[in-house]
Parts: sequence; C-alpha cells; structure tokens
Amino acid sequence: MSRYALLFVSFLPISFAGQSTTLRRASNCKAEAAKLSDQNISTTLRLMEDSSETSNARIETVYDTSGNASKQRVIINSQPGPPFDFVGALTLSEDGKHYAYSAVDKNMLFPIVDGKPQEFHLKVDTDCCGEGGHWFEVWQYTEYIFSPDGKRIAFVEISERGCKLILDGKVIDQSPVVGDFRFSPNGQFLAYFTKESDGGDNKKIFLSINSKRLWTFDPAHSQYSYENVKIQSLSNDSLEAVGYDSGKPVRVTCKLEDRGQ
Repeated sequence: MSRYALLFVSFLPISFAGQSTTLRRASNCKAEAAKLSDQNISTTLRLMEDSSETSNARIETVYDTSGNASKQRVIINSQPGPPFDFVGALTLSEDGKHYAYSAVDKNMLFPIVDGKPQEFHLKVDTDCCGEGGHWFEVWQYTEYIFSPDGKRIAFVEISERGCKLILDGKVIDQSPVVGDFRFSPNGQFLAYFTKESDGGDNKKIFLSINSKRLWTFDPAHSQYSYENVKIQSLSNDSLEAVGYDSGKPVRVTCKLEDRGQ
C-alpha cells in the first residue's frame, strides 16, 4: 500500500463540540474562480507506513536468547527505548531534537512523543493478518508532523468512530476524514480539512485553522465525489486552498491574523 493513500471507510455519524455542517464563509476569506484538474486536488489522508530513520534515530529488532526476533525498540542518539511488540512511523522534527513513533504493546496501539506514551490508545488485533500480525491498515496513527521549530506536534487517530485530529496532546477536531494537515512556518497555525458525516456522496468539506472553520466547500454536482479540496499554500499570514464549490472550481484565500483563528 502506498504511503499516501485515499481513505474510503464508512463511519458512524459523529459530531464535534462547537462544530456544525452549516455553510461557513469567514470574513477574512475570499473566493475567486479557478481552473482545476483531478491531478491537483485530493482529499488524501496520509497513512504512515515508512519510518524516517537516520544515524541518530532508528528502529532495532530485539532478539530473545534463542535468537528469535521478539520485540522492537527505537534507538535515539545511541540510547535504546523500551521494547514493544511492534514500533513504526518513526518521525523526527526538522532540527532533530524531537521524535515520535507508534508502538504496539499487548494489543494496544499508542503514540510515543519524545519518549513519553500519549493517552490515546486503540485496541488492535495483531493476529488478524500480515506477516507477524503487524498489518493494521486503517487501525493506525497517520503521519506525525512537527512544527518547523519542533515545539508542536499533530497527528490523526483513526478508529471505528472516525478520525480525531490531535494537536499538542489535545483533540481539536473529529470527522470521518481529516486530511492535508500542515503547520505554518512559524508554527502558530495548523491548517487542514474535514468532511461532514451526513449521507450522500457530495458531502461538504470544511477548511479549518486551529479547529476554527474558515470556509465550507459544497462540491454538489462536481464530477469528483471524493477529490474536492487541496491546500495550496500556508504562510504565517495567509492560507490558500483550491476546490469545488457548488460544482465549480474556486480558489479561496484567507488572511491569518493570530493563533486564535
């Protein structure tokens, strides 16, 4: 399976406190007509399968006294971490000072950030499939991303109830799909999109910053039922996204003023 995969999963209807499916057009955003193709728009959710290993950060297999592979652990700056049944998705911050990875222990999957297990846990069936029983497909955490200065981290938890976007250890949004999430250069803004849980193929797509919805794309009558929005750029003071709105391609630009956006 590709590292970047489109997620097609049916979830139970869910909602997130403070959010609604009402059309949203923030006053600091404007839209204009755009020319789009199916090559430059995507509601892709990045499933992390590969690890970013370096000479200072790597995954090591632990062998028992009989020479059989029994556990895995992460080595950071020559210091071994605790052994787990399985570890993966090792990710480093740009400055190399921070790291995160996913671990499985006793059928529980959870993220570890800078050596500390996080409170988010998922029960997994390690005997279900794949070599060694470590193939989880959607039962995994997606790619961890650090802010450029390494001080903030975001990732997505996937479960039977949908996706939770987690920023700095707190759930800030929940949706059947969370995608294209990224930090601004100064780390103040986390941009991403979500999709509503109501029935039908042409579901509304919400463009958000730090849990606040800025724009609602309504892709009704678009020929792309699952490929509708892409964040084109994110700077310290502006956000640009393209997508389909009421069946027509548009480019949305939002001015960003503070962390509370």
